[in-house]
Amino acid sequence: LVLVVGQWGGGDGREASGPPPVSSLGTDWLPAEPARDTPTVTNFWGAASTRHDLLSLGAAVFPPFAGNLLGSTLRVGGEEPRLERHRWTACEAARRGRTPSGTRVQTLTRLGFEQRLMLQLVSLLPPSSPDVSHGASHAADVSNADDGVSNADDDVSNADGGAGVFDGSGWEVEVDLGGPLVRRCGTRPGLRCGWGTPLPHNASDFDFHGDGAAGVVLVADRETDAWAAALVADRE
Repeated sequence: LVLVVGQWGGGDGREASGPPPVSSLGTDWLPAEPARDTPTVTNFWGAASTRHDLLSLGAAVFPPFAGNLLGSTLRVGGEEPRLERHRWTACEAARRGRTPSGTRVQTLTRLGFEQRLMLQLVSLLPPSSPDVSHGASHAADVSNADDGVSNADDDVSNADGGAGVFDGSGWEVEVDLGGPLVRRCGTRPGLRCGWGTPLPHNASDFDFHGDGAAGVVLVADRETDAWAAALVADRE
Protein backbone atom coordinates (compact mmCIF):
# COMPACT_ATOMS: atom_id res chain seq x y z
CA LEU A 1 0.00 0.00 0.00
CA VAL A 2 1.43 3.35 -1.06
CA LEU A 3 -0.03 6.56 0.35
CA VAL A 4 0.88 9.93 -1.14
CA VAL A 5 0.06 12.93 1.03
CA GLY A 6 0.50 16.49 -0.15
CA GLN A 7 -1.04 19.93 -0.38
CA TRP A 8 -2.55 21.15 -3.61
CA GLY A 9 -2.36 24.77 -2.57
CA GLY A 10 -4.96 27.41 -1.86
CA GLY A 11 -4.48 27.57 1.90
CA ASP A 12 -1.89 30.36 1.83
CA GLY A 13 -3.37 32.43 -0.96
CA ARG A 14 -1.29 30.87 -3.73
CA GLU A 15 -2.99 29.35 -6.75
CA ALA A 16 -3.32 25.56 -6.65
CA SER A 17 -0.90 23.85 -9.03
CA GLY A 18 -2.77 20.53 -9.21
CA PRO A 19 -1.61 17.00 -8.41
CA PRO A 20 1.92 15.89 -9.32
CA PRO A 21 2.49 13.98 -12.58
CA VAL A 22 2.51 10.21 -12.36
CA SER A 23 6.11 10.15 -13.64
CA SER A 24 7.23 11.93 -10.48
CA LEU A 25 5.78 9.22 -8.21
CA GLY A 26 8.71 6.85 -8.37
CA THR A 27 12.27 6.10 -7.42
CA ASP A 28 15.52 7.48 -8.76
CA TRP A 29 17.54 5.41 -11.21
CA LEU A 30 19.17 2.74 -9.03
CA PRO A 31 22.29 0.74 -9.88
CA ALA A 32 21.66 -2.89 -10.79
CA GLU A 33 23.09 -5.04 -8.02
CA PRO A 34 22.51 -8.75 -7.30
CA ALA A 35 21.18 -7.98 -3.82
CA ARG A 36 18.68 -5.37 -5.05
CA ASP A 37 15.41 -6.53 -6.60
CA THR A 38 14.40 -5.11 -9.94
CA PRO A 39 11.00 -3.36 -10.14
CA THR A 40 7.60 -5.03 -10.18
CA VAL A 41 4.75 -3.30 -12.00
CA THR A 42 1.17 -3.78 -10.78
CA ASN A 43 -2.38 -2.71 -11.53
CA PHE A 44 -5.92 -3.98 -10.89
CA TRP A 45 -5.39 -6.91 -13.29
CA GLY A 46 -2.28 -8.33 -11.63
CA ALA A 47 1.49 -7.92 -11.45
CA ALA A 48 4.65 -8.69 -13.42
CA SER A 49 8.19 -8.68 -12.04
CA THR A 50 11.21 -7.67 -14.09
CA ARG A 51 14.57 -9.45 -13.83
CA HIS A 52 18.26 -8.61 -14.02
CA ASP A 53 18.35 -8.28 -17.81
CA LEU A 54 16.65 -6.12 -20.46
CA LEU A 55 13.78 -8.39 -21.58
CA SER A 56 12.71 -11.33 -19.41
CA LEU A 57 9.97 -11.25 -16.78
CA GLY A 58 9.72 -13.40 -13.66
CA ALA A 59 6.44 -14.00 -11.92
CA ALA A 60 3.47 -12.68 -13.89
CA VAL A 61 0.22 -13.16 -12.00
CA PHE A 62 -3.17 -12.24 -13.48
CA PRO A 63 -5.74 -14.13 -11.38
CA PRO A 64 -6.75 -16.83 -12.06
CA PHE A 65 -3.64 -17.17 -14.25
CA ALA A 66 0.03 -17.41 -13.27
CA GLY A 67 2.98 -17.42 -15.63
CA ASN A 68 6.38 -16.04 -16.58
CA LEU A 69 8.60 -14.96 -19.44
CA LEU A 70 11.79 -16.59 -18.18
CA GLY A 71 14.50 -17.68 -20.59
CA SER A 72 13.92 -14.66 -22.85
CA THR A 73 16.90 -12.93 -24.44
CA LEU A 74 17.44 -9.67 -26.32
CA ARG A 75 20.45 -9.30 -28.62
CA VAL A 76 21.54 -6.21 -30.54
CA GLY A 77 24.04 -6.83 -33.30
CA GLY A 78 24.60 -10.30 -31.88
CA GLU A 79 25.42 -8.91 -28.42
CA GLU A 80 23.36 -9.27 -25.26
CA PRO A 81 23.04 -5.98 -23.33
CA ARG A 82 23.90 -5.93 -19.64
CA LEU A 83 21.55 -4.32 -17.13
CA GLU A 84 23.06 -1.24 -15.45
CA ARG A 85 20.19 0.67 -13.82
CA HIS A 86 16.48 0.35 -13.11
CA ARG A 87 13.66 2.57 -11.91
CA TRP A 88 10.10 2.06 -10.61
CA THR A 89 7.22 4.49 -11.15
CA ALA A 90 3.53 4.20 -10.37
CA CYS A 91 2.63 2.55 -13.69
CA GLU A 92 5.95 1.47 -15.17
CA ALA A 93 9.13 -0.50 -14.58
CA ALA A 94 12.17 0.81 -16.48
CA ARG A 95 15.50 -0.88 -17.17
CA ARG A 96 18.63 0.54 -18.80
CA GLY A 97 21.82 -1.09 -19.96
CA ARG A 98 24.27 -1.35 -22.83
CA THR A 99 25.93 -3.90 -25.11
CA PRO A 100 29.67 -4.63 -24.98
CA SER A 101 30.12 -2.41 -28.05
CA GLY A 102 28.35 0.51 -26.33
CA THR A 103 24.81 0.54 -27.78
CA ARG A 104 22.47 1.77 -25.05
CA VAL A 105 19.22 -0.09 -24.43
CA GLN A 106 16.14 0.95 -22.44
CA THR A 107 13.12 -1.25 -21.74
CA LEU A 108 9.84 0.11 -20.36
CA THR A 109 7.35 -2.43 -18.96
CA ARG A 110 3.67 -1.71 -18.36
CA LEU A 111 0.44 -3.64 -17.91
CA GLY A 112 -2.70 -3.21 -19.99
CA PHE A 113 -5.73 -1.41 -18.57
CA GLU A 114 -8.58 -3.12 -20.45
CA GLN A 115 -7.36 -6.71 -20.53
CA ARG A 116 -4.67 -9.04 -19.20
CA LEU A 117 -1.78 -7.64 -21.19
CA MET A 118 1.96 -7.08 -20.68
CA LEU A 119 3.66 -4.40 -22.80
CA GLN A 120 7.37 -3.80 -23.25
CA LEU A 121 8.96 -1.00 -25.29
CA VAL A 122 12.65 -1.48 -26.11
CA SER A 123 14.55 1.60 -27.32
CA LEU A 124 18.08 1.65 -28.75
CA LEU A 125 20.52 4.56 -28.68
CA PRO A 126 24.00 4.84 -30.20
CA PRO A 127 26.77 5.57 -27.67
CA SER A 128 27.16 9.17 -28.92
CA SER A 129 23.50 10.06 -29.56
CA PRO A 130 21.19 11.64 -26.94
CA ASP A 131 18.02 10.78 -28.86
CA VAL A 132 16.07 7.54 -29.10
CA SER A 133 16.27 6.55 -32.76
CA HIS A 134 14.72 3.10 -32.94
CA GLY A 135 12.24 1.10 -30.91
CA ALA A 136 10.69 -2.34 -30.74
CA SER A 137 7.63 -3.29 -28.76
CA HIS A 138 6.71 -6.65 -27.30
CA ALA A 139 3.25 -7.53 -26.08
CA ALA A 140 1.91 -10.65 -24.40
CA ASP A 141 -1.80 -11.30 -24.02
CA VAL A 142 -2.80 -13.66 -21.20
CA SER A 143 -6.18 -15.33 -21.50
CA ASN A 144 -8.05 -18.63 -21.77
CA ALA A 145 -9.86 -20.62 -24.37
CA ASP A 146 -13.12 -18.72 -23.90
CA ASP A 147 -11.69 -15.25 -24.50
CA GLY A 148 -10.78 -13.55 -27.74
CA VAL A 149 -7.25 -12.96 -28.96
CA SER A 150 -6.22 -9.33 -28.82
CA ASN A 151 -5.39 -7.52 -32.05
CA ALA A 152 -1.77 -7.74 -33.19
CA ASP A 153 0.10 -6.06 -36.00
CA ASP A 154 3.51 -6.04 -37.67
CA ASP A 155 5.94 -8.94 -37.55
CA VAL A 156 6.95 -11.51 -35.01
CA SER A 157 9.10 -14.60 -35.09
CA ASN A 158 8.57 -18.30 -35.43
CA ALA A 159 7.10 -20.44 -32.68
CA ASP A 160 10.18 -22.60 -32.08
CA GLY A 161 11.48 -20.82 -29.02
CA GLY A 162 9.85 -17.57 -30.08
CA ALA A 163 12.99 -16.29 -31.83
CA GLY A 164 12.80 -13.43 -34.28
CA VAL A 165 15.23 -11.07 -36.02
CA PHE A 166 14.39 -7.66 -37.47
CA ASP A 167 16.55 -4.86 -38.78
CA GLY A 168 15.89 -1.16 -38.26
CA SER A 169 17.92 2.02 -38.29
CA GLY A 170 21.17 0.09 -38.73
CA TRP A 171 20.61 -2.42 -35.89
CA GLU A 172 19.96 -6.11 -36.18
CA VAL A 173 17.81 -6.97 -33.17
CA GLU A 174 17.07 -10.54 -32.08
CA VAL A 175 14.24 -11.28 -29.67
CA ASP A 176 14.19 -14.82 -28.25
CA LEU A 177 11.08 -15.34 -26.12
CA GLY A 178 10.96 -18.20 -23.62
CA GLY A 179 7.18 -18.25 -23.58
CA PRO A 180 5.11 -16.67 -22.19
CA LEU A 181 4.16 -19.77 -20.20
CA VAL A 182 0.79 -19.28 -18.48
CA ARG A 183 -1.35 -21.68 -16.44
CA ARG A 184 -4.83 -21.42 -14.93
CA CYS A 185 -4.81 -22.01 -11.18
CA GLY A 186 -7.28 -23.97 -9.09
CA THR A 187 -8.72 -26.15 -11.86
CA ARG A 188 -7.68 -29.32 -10.02
CA PRO A 189 -5.73 -30.25 -6.86
CA GLY A 190 -2.09 -29.29 -7.13
CA LEU A 191 -2.59 -26.36 -9.50
CA ARG A 192 -2.36 -23.60 -6.90
CA CYS A 193 -1.19 -19.99 -7.18
CA GLY A 194 0.37 -17.67 -4.67
CA TRP A 195 3.40 -17.51 -2.41
CA GLY A 196 5.45 -20.68 -2.23
CA THR A 197 4.02 -22.29 -5.36
CA PRO A 198 6.23 -22.84 -8.42
CA LEU A 199 5.60 -21.04 -11.68
CA PRO A 200 5.07 -23.06 -14.85
CA HIS A 201 8.54 -23.34 -16.36
CA ASN A 202 8.72 -26.58 -18.36
CA ALA A 203 8.20 -25.67 -22.02
CA SER A 204 7.44 -29.31 -22.85
CA ASP A 205 4.11 -28.87 -21.00
CA PHE A 206 3.01 -26.28 -23.59
CA ASP A 207 2.17 -26.25 -27.29
CA PHE A 208 3.71 -23.48 -29.43
CA HIS A 209 1.96 -22.25 -32.57
CA GLY A 210 3.38 -19.54 -34.80
CA ASP A 211 2.11 -17.59 -37.79
CA GLY A 212 4.81 -15.37 -39.24
CA ALA A 213 2.42 -13.74 -41.71
CA ALA A 214 -0.01 -12.76 -38.95
CA GLY A 215 2.81 -11.83 -36.58
CA VAL A 216 1.61 -13.90 -33.62
CA VAL A 217 3.01 -16.69 -31.46
CA LEU A 218 0.42 -18.60 -29.42
CA VAL A 219 1.46 -20.71 -26.41
CA ALA A 220 -1.19 -23.11 -25.06
CA ASP A 221 -0.98 -24.96 -21.74
CA ARG A 222 -1.56 -28.73 -21.94
CA GLU A 223 -2.59 -28.94 -18.28
CA THR A 224 -5.34 -26.29 -18.34
CA ASP A 225 -7.25 -24.19 -20.87
CA ALA A 226 -4.92 -21.20 -20.45
CA TRP A 227 -3.03 -19.68 -23.35
CA ALA A 228 -0.92 -16.60 -24.07
CA ALA A 229 -0.24 -14.78 -27.33
CA ALA A 230 2.99 -12.85 -27.96
CA LEU A 231 3.81 -10.19 -30.55
CA VAL A 232 7.05 -8.41 -31.40
CA ALA A 233 6.62 -5.30 -33.55
CA ASP A 234 9.38 -3.24 -35.14
CA ARG A 235 8.71 0.48 -34.72
CA GLU A 236 10.66 3.32 -36.33
